[in-house]
Amino acid sequence: MDSSNVVDMRASVREAVEEGLSYPVQESPLDTVDEDISQEAQNLGSLEESEPAEEPVIEVPSNDTRSFEVEPLIQAPAPTVSDDETLYNRTADETLSSSETSDLELRNYQKELAQPGLEGKNIIVCAPTGSGKTRVALEITKEHLDKADRGRRKVVFLVNQVELMEQQLAVFKKNLTGYRTIGLSGNVDTKVPLSELLPKNDVIVLTAQILLDQLRDNLLKIHDFSLMIYDECHHTKKGHPYNNIMAFYIDQKLDSPVADWHPSAIQERLPQVVGLTASLGVGKANNNETAIEHILKLCANLDTEELSTVVQHENEMLQYVNVPKSDIVPVGERAMDPFKDIITGIMEEIENKIKDLHGQHQLKERSATDLDPPADKGKGPYTQWVHSLKKKIAVIDEQKIRWSCFACWTNLLTYHEALLINEDSRTIDALDYIRSENSKRSTHRNLDIDNWLQQLFQEKEPTISEFAANDTFKNPKLVKLEDMLRKAYEEKPDSRGIVFCKTRALTETLKNWMLETESLKALNPKCLVGTNAAVDKKGMTSSQQVDVLSYFKGGKVKLLIATSVAEEGLDIKQCNLVIRYDYVTNEIAMVQARGVCCPRGRPRMLWFPRLHVHRFGQHL
Repeated sequence: MDSSNVVDMRASVREAVEEGLSYPVQESPLDTVDEDISQEAQNLGSLEESEPAEEPVIEVPSNDTRSFEVEPLIQAPAPTVSDDETLYNRTADETLSSSETSDLELRNYQKELAQPGLEGKNIIVCAPTGSGKTRVALEITKEHLDKADRGRRKVVFLVNQVELMEQQLAVFKKNLTGYRTIGLSGNVDTKVPLSELLPKNDVIVLTAQILLDQLRDNLLKIHDFSLMIYDECHHTKKGHPYNNIMAFYIDQKLDSPVADWHPSAIQERLPQVVGLTASLGVGKANNNETAIEHILKLCANLDTEELSTVVQHENEMLQYVNVPKSDIVPVGERAMDPFKDIITGIMEEIENKIKDLHGQHQLKERSATDLDPPADKGKGPYTQWVHSLKKKIAVIDEQKIRWSCFACWTNLLTYHEALLINEDSRTIDALDYIRSENSKRSTHRNLDIDNWLQQLFQEKEPTISEFAANDTFKNPKLVKLEDMLRKAYEEKPDSRGIVFCKTRALTETLKNWMLETESLKALNPKCLVGTNAAVDKKGMTSSQQVDVLSYFKGGKVKLLIATSVAEEGLDIKQCNLVIRYDYVTNEIAMVQARGVCCPRGRPRMLWFPRLHVHRFGQHL
């Protein structure tokens, strides 16, 4: 290799790493997109868990696992040890012999996936959900630990969700009994330094943010590990902890002479890297060229030598993978929606009031047209507009005008969120949401605007209540959902199902509706949402999640209503029915949802206009 080319390449790679871009592929417009599913989801706070991304879809064959990306990282601040045994009374020499580890009997296609990793290569294992990628990772880990020098055999298994840590930890402890395995998450306050645990343990399963924090604080080095495994590695993109961890790896690699970049030399100084994913995704790509570029960028971020997929034993793999067929069952909107009409009218009055107030504040650098809202309220563009409006209000100098505008803004946000609830649930649920939010607002300022805003709603509340009690305005989506669930559980009373929906607020309203519906209340539905929100914001603690999943697996709860937290990696074998209720995120989520469940029943997927149902086949 020409020395000038080497210098240019190293310089470009360093620049890419510093900017958080992928290495070493040339930057593309894909890099300008933050690939968390939706900024609006974050903006909606307690209402939003994740918002569907309007992304183009590339048609691929049914056995092609490419997709685009998923939801939001769940992080927690303070690491805690998940292990009942004492962690500090053991040295590396006290580990049990490798012969005491559990035997892993891999299928032929799993052996094919594992082979390049067993050879010590940096790989991405890409295979459908339910194909046994964790077993492949276990085999690579066992082989690595058996052959590694004593004291150098340190494996870290990284997850991006607190919920997945306990699950993967249990799998590793069960199958690697000859080695000490512990787990760390940031879900409680007890802090245990990772640097103290590493010398006394062989495998650590932990959430990525914990490792990233320790690397940034210079408490650990990348070369302290001999093998790094990234679960759901399609998240290794700009801004994600996975990618930030790999930046330390790339930095150390680039600080070495080019002659040492040979894989055999790298293995002496850097850990082997193994990624696991059901789909690398296609990002924002709308053609094959940019889709391939997206995949190459992910491979570069993980310093991948080989993409490990099933080729020779594909037919065997398909016997064990869930492939639902798709049906389309259109469900129309309400023929009449007086709630939406009334609330839209209230919102228009508030929008005009904000314009009047804002006009009193001569903000020269902004024109009045900046305040023009989208016509269709209760939709994605309005979400973006209402949150940009808050920034405009924040720069108003005059306090009284700023307070008045902010009071209007909070009411607009409440009504917008109520429209979102009304679209997918009952009108009474949307009305109750407005009442609840209004009761929380402080009125100690006693501004004229507060009285005006209260009067706007109070004048319309009796009429809205009448409409909410009128069956004429039932939501057709709920009618179809009830019919579908009732038939499914009549056919198989022991069925377990998951209804995926897009917000935490919607999980709660759907649960309440089911408990009040005679044909569904026996299912004892429970919500399953993320830990990245306070309980009073409809979030859950980790222990609450464990309890709900335990009830579900035991049959006390037959239906879960979940946000995207249950899409990725959670192993819920008792489930045989998945419904995506007006919730389409991306291809990665769709691929993963197929594998959440144990495949029982006739393969089927229904679409209502954006409501999907998967029924899985007989293969285990």
